[in-house]
Amino acid sequence: MQYLPNISSSALNYFKILCKNFHLYCVYIVGAQNLREEVKKMVNLSIEVKQLHKLDGEGKLRAFADV
Repeated sequence: MQYLPNISSSALNYFKILCKNFHLYCVYIVGAQNLREEVKKMVNLSIEVKQLHKLDGEGKLRAFADV
């Protein structure tokens, strides 16, 4: 399990690196208001998103994917 405490322009690249390094992984992205759709657009190009939903009202996202 990896944690991204801060959202930056490299967050999606980091997400992509996780996809390559873990067969089954869980990533928490904190503070991302519009990142959900961006992640969906990116991951749909290469992997199937099993779950992607908000955890709470603070914009935390949780994603499970199988590479």
